[in-house]
Amino acid sequence: MVKNNIITYVENEFRTFADLPLTEVDSLVLSQFSYLQFDGIVGGFEVEYRSVTVKDLFRAEYFRDLFPNNNSKEDNRDLFYAMAASPRFRDLKLKYYVNETDEEMEKQFSAVTIVLDEESVFLAFRGTDSTLVGWKEDFNMAYISPVPAQISARGYVERVAAEWSGDLFLGGHSKGGNLAVYSAMTVRETIQNRILAVYSHDGPGFNEAVIAASHYENIVDRVHKSLPQSSIVGMLLEQQEEYKVVESRTIGILQHNPFSWIVENGSFHELEHLTKGAQKIDGALEKWLSGMSKEERGEFVETLFSILSAGEATTLSELNENWRSEMFSMLRAMMELRSDKKNSKK
Repeated sequence: MVKNNIITYVENEFRTFADLPLTEVDSLVLSQFSYLQFDGIVGGFEVEYRSVTVKDLFRAEYFRDLFPNNNSKEDNRDLFYAMAASPRFRDLKLKYYVNETDEEMEKQFSAVTIVLDEESVFLAFRGTDSTLVGWKEDFNMAYISPVPAQISARGYVERVAAEWSGDLFLGGHSKGGNLAVYSAMTVRETIQNRILAVYSHDGPGFNEAVIAASHYENIVDRVHKSLPQSSIVGMLLEQQEEYKVVESRTIGILQHNPFSWIVENGSFHELEHLTKGAQKIDGALEKWLSGMSKEERGEFVETLFSILSAGEATTLSELNENWRSEMFSMLRAMMELRSDKKNSKK
């Protein structure tokens, strides 16, 4: 039996945002929508194109470049088709598109602003794409704070707030959720007061230093975090936000894919708690990371990505077929490195 997800939600929800205000499921829809490639179609801050709505994107000449080439390509296309046909989503306007990848800075950042009505917009932050530099920046969060994408996210919110005088919603999936929460808790208070809600869908958390250096307490009651029942990504680093657990129809790390999350009657199908397996993995990862110094975390990340990029690959799809075995070799080397260091101190 096929269970409903965000695609079937869009296919069956006909009310406009005037009739039904933004929901948590809507925020996941818009967050996933931000993975599409709007380069040359949706204007940014400096370059203005004609006004673009979701339905305006339904053009054959856009299809070759619009959908990212990853495992969710077909699902992304089906979601877009449903949105372009939907009276709830098809007339939403898109503004302030930014897409930046900088290998030297180890930065991958993208966001788009979606106008919900005359009074509010949704700032959708793209999660990690298929580039190795994007994944490396995610790993960098374990020992660098803030990473370049977090700085860009805060600047993006500040700039949109200067251009738009109404209310703000922020959200994203995976790293996009982390960026949404980070920017909300670090912008100045006058902007925080205009943020109605922040949505993090299986987004990593923050270490204590980041929380202490921010105004997180001003925004925490507006943060909504959702995790699949076997979440790994969303449980990384320190967890400050309360979260709800959503049932997924897949298993393990595959649950990070939001198309697997079950939606019933316009809402996520919630469970009481994470699986015991997820709790065990979270505890093991937390213990492992807490046992490593900042320098050791950095060495681990550098070693991992030097191996992954040894064949000059720039995206996950370009990695050679031996990359999994190479990762195991890297892990063994990392364990030996830590063992050697401990023995040298004796």
